[in-house]
Amino acid sequence: MHSRIPILVVAMRKSLSKSLSSILLRFVCALVFSLVWVKVPPAVAQDGGATSSRPTFDCAKAKSSLAVLICSREDTAQADWDLSAAALARYFSLDERGKTDFWKDQDKWLRSISQKCQLTNQAPPFPQQKVSCVVSAYKGRAAAYRSKLTGDALAESKLSREQLVLIQKALSALGFLSGEADGEFGLVTRAAIRKYQEAN
Repeated sequence: MHSRIPILVVAMRKSLSKSLSSILLRFVCALVFSLVWVKVPPAVAQDGGATSSRPTFDCAKAKSSLAVLICSREDTAQADWDLSAAALARYFSLDERGKTDFWKDQDKWLRSISQKCQLTNQAPPFPQQKVSCVVSAYKGRAAAYRSKLTGDALAESKLSREQLVLIQKALSALGFLSGEADGEFGLVTRAAIRKYQEAN
């Protein structure tokens, strides 16, 4: 058993308790407490590098002015992650009909930001006014998604990337999830959560 796990459990519970609904909090605590009973690699108790200060996409492939701006600063990267978390929580709260057009609408909105914040053909360094425009737009979009969420979906959307990565690592250590812990709760992670709940 890794000696840091009990400390990890306590710290995680404190960090999550203010942001999670009671049902989701019980799930997370049960998941992490179960790690005490298995041999867990040290990496589970450590940050794997996927943090909220890094964008949700590969900056090496960033081409548009908006993408380059997001990659250029920590506050814009955090805004990108915050929007992604809210968007995923909203997407998975929708029925199949609602999901059909969700990402099309999101992509359309993203394309509109370059025009709204006057980023066309803009190269770094970016003026603070344009940075503030992007951050404000992203935060506003995330807030709009959260306004349509309730319960566990709303609680999930407020988790930091670090917290979500920790949950994924816990699922991996228990054998319910394979692959990289990237902090994005897509189909694979949600399926792993269901398997964990069914087994417990």
